[in-house]
Amino acid sequence: MVDMLDFSIETARNVAPSGFYAEHSLLRTGTSGSSNSRWLPEGIDFTPTLCTTLHSQQIDNFCVDFNYPGSGDGPAYQTCPGVTSFAPYVIEIAVKVRHLPTVTRQTWLAERLSLGLSQMLEARVWPTSAPVGTPWMGGGTPVTPTVAGAIGAVGAIEDKILAAAAGGGTLHMAASTAMLASSSGAIKDNGAGGFRTVSTGSKVVVGNYPPGKVAGHIGNIDVYVGPGIYEDETFDRLTNEKFHHAWIEAAAAWHTCAAWVATIT
Repeated sequence: MVDMLDFSIETARNVAPSGFYAEHSLLRTGTSGSSNSRWLPEGIDFTPTLCTTLHSQQIDNFCVDFNYPGSGDGPAYQTCPGVTSFAPYVIEIAVKVRHLPTVTRQTWLAERLSLGLSQMLEARVWPTSAPVGTPWMGGGTPVTPTVAGAIGAVGAIEDKILAAAAGGGTLHMAASTAMLASSSGAIKDNGAGGFRTVSTGSKVVVGNYPPGKVAGHIGNIDVYVGPGIYEDETFDRLTNEKFHHAWIEAAAAWHTCAAWVATIT
């Protein structure tokens, strides 16, 4: 039996195409920041434990104990790393609607904000020019690749990550750079919806970053997001306008002591 349902183009004319989240973004690739950390409005404050240095020494005679720190060939004591601080941001959206006060709340603001949250935070983490008073991804030590192309830039960063002897790291690059790195075999899908480098298995964030560069650092990048999206609205009776506002706090933190930037040649 075949049934016919009424169809009218008018019923779907004013329905907007839905948005969807970008893959490999900072929010999807980074780790969730600890809820025990102090932030908002103080910012992110932590001791960069990965910034400590490892040492090694050769033992020529196994009947003789190795040299302890501060003696002979033993390592010098390192001053414990100081606290690193990152500033939080408010990411927001604001619109005004010329309607009567009886018009219902604009409920789409929260969804619109959440869809672009990662890209807005990425632009804050790695802006096109140096910000004042806060760490940024472009502030890492410049590295000159010895091999041309994106694969050379990725490899140069990975060499530095391994030389830091702190395990793997995280690389950051624009989508156009990720396409070049992927096509050259420098990065690959890890099978769980993320990108990893082929050589060291370091994480790869594909974000709203400046193209033509690859940034990297040891360890993870922690992403802190507020507990929820706040909303408010006001109405101006003189102009018959309603003002809608939605916002959320966000921040990111990483080990800046071992961070680098390579430009694709």
